[in-house]
Amino acid sequence: MGAIDALLWNLRTLVAATGDAIDAQPVGEAHVRQQRAMRIRHIVAEAVDEILDRIPRALGPGPLALEPDVHRHMAEADLYRRQSHAERDLESLGELSRTLGL
Repeated sequence: MGAIDALLWNLRTLVAATGDAIDAQPVGEAHVRQQRAMRIRHIVAEAVDEILDRIPRALGPGPLALEPDVHRHMAEADLYRRQSHAERDLESLGELSRTLGL
């Protein structure tokens, strides 16, 4: 559970910092804002994968089988993960980064 807590803290910090950086970006630099948003989306998706992997190990099978809220939250997080465009998003991010020279 400590690893999950650290991941969530890291994500909160990173999302806040990225949001501030995007808000500070000049309006004419939409590609840079898009690049930052795509980066953070990938990082969040990777963290969701890790959290979904760790929760059953941390809690054991009991809560997953017997507590509807735990099962529902896991299913919702998995649904979020499945909505990611994964490799296609990473390809777009790579192209955008190459275009911007970053």
